[in-house]
Amino acid sequence: RPGDEVVGSLLVEALRAGTFAEYVVADQSAFVPKPDRLDFTRAAAIPHAGLTAAQAIQEVLGVQLGDVVLIHAGTGGVGSFAIQIARRLGATVLATGSERNHDYLRSLGAIPIRYDGDIVSQVTDVAPDGVHVMLDLIGGPELKQSLPALREDGRLASTVDLAIDRFGGALVAGHPDPIRLAALVADVARGDLDVHIDRTFPLEEGPAALALIARGHVRGKVVITVPD
Repeated sequence: RPGDEVVGSLLVEALRAGTFAEYVVADQSAFVPKPDRLDFTRAAAIPHAGLTAAQAIQEVLGVQLGDVVLIHAGTGGVGSFAIQIARRLGATVLATGSERNHDYLRSLGAIPIRYDGDIVSQVTDVAPDGVHVMLDLIGGPELKQSLPALREDGRLASTVDLAIDRFGGALVAGHPDPIRLAALVADVARGDLDVHIDRTFPLEEGPAALALIARGHVRGKVVITVPD
């Protein structure tokens, strides 16, 4: 109803039209109610990254109790959610990241892996039989270098490598899911999932926010704020 506080994402529509604006027209099915105890900054950080992570971990890769999961670029928005969701499902999670982010990865429940070292040997030190699941969130040489660490019957997916099928993997693209989004929002509001905000920018500094993301060293999410 008019005046309701909501949280949501246009997802596919955003790729066409963008949403760095004070007002946007969207179907009400894209949104769910925002709990009073959840502030707008954290709420805005949930939908796209949270849905992509949940859909990758739960729907595409089917992570379950006892799995060993390797997540490339675990410090970003999707990676931060994916680590926590996989851990809640009972998986052991390894995540690549620069050494300065290793404490952050540990705080999310992941075993840090240096992406600038021998990824396979680091992984097999922890999981001698290899990993059951590999989720690529960055693309580039790290994925190819790490493939020998994936078990023969392992599951592979990427959010960025459009040709991931050449390795037998699946491409993941987040899609609207109000039921799953409502569950994610409730988990964050209760404190069961953490949303780390690296930095906020006012709307007029949107290009600076994108430049920070492009440098590839963000922990969690960058949020653009709009004046009241």
